[in-house]
Amino acid sequence: MTPQELKSVLQAGLLPFALTDFDSELRFAPKPYTERLEWLQPYGASAPFAAGGAGEFFSLASQEFGAVVQVAVERCRGRTPIIAGAGAGGGGTLAIGYAQEAERLGAQGILLLPHYLTEASQEGLAARLRAPDARDFFLPYIALRNQGQGYAVAIVKAGATWVGHGAGPVRPPLSPTSSPPKSRHCARCWCRWERNSNSNSPRRPCGRQRPAIRGRWPSR
Repeated sequence: MTPQELKSVLQAGLLPFALTDFDSELRFAPKPYTERLEWLQPYGASAPFAAGGAGEFFSLASQEFGAVVQVAVERCRGRTPIIAGAGAGGGGTLAIGYAQEAERLGAQGILLLPHYLTEASQEGLAARLRAPDARDFFLPYIALRNQGQGYAVAIVKAGATWVGHGAGPVRPPLSPTSSPPKSRHCARCWCRWERNSNSNSPRRPCGRQRPAIRGRWPSR
C-alpha cells in the first residue's frame, strides 16, 4: 500500500484504537485479541490501530509489541491496513526501533505519539463542547474518566466487558475501575455512541437498559 492509498483509507470509515487483551496474569492474550479485531470489522473499521494509546502501548515490552502487531496484521490481512503505535515518551531511538519492527511485521502505517499532547485555543475548545456529540457522549465520558487516576483505558475495558467483549485487566500504572457501577456507567456512554453511530442499533433509551450490540442484548 502506497502512502497516498493509506491516506485515502484514513479519510473514511472507522479508525478504532483496539484494546490489547491481557489474561489474569497480565500476559498478552492473542486469542481474544484476534476475536476483538474480528468484532470490529462489521462496524466499518477501515484501519485499526494496534498497540496504540488505548492498546496500552506504554506498558508493552518489545516482544509483546511485536506479538500484538503481528496478530493484528495476520488477522486483518487483505481486508484492512494496520497502524502500529510508536513513540509516546520512549525517546527517538526506541520510536525508530518500534517503527522498524512494525514495518518488518507488515504494518502499513505508524502512529507516532509525541511525549506531550497538542494544545488548543479556548475558543476552539468551547466550540467543540457545544457540539451535540460532545454533550451526549464526551462530557459524560470525561466525567467518568475523572473519577480516578489511570481510568482512561480502564473505563474503555470496563465498557467492553459490560457488552460481552472483555479485554482483561489493565496493567499498572493504570488503575482498574473500582466497582461494577462504573462499568454500568461506561456501558451507558457506549450505548449512546452505538445509537448515534449505528443506524441499525435499537433506538432505546440507555437509562437502565443494556447496550445493544448487533441486535442482541448481552447477558451480565
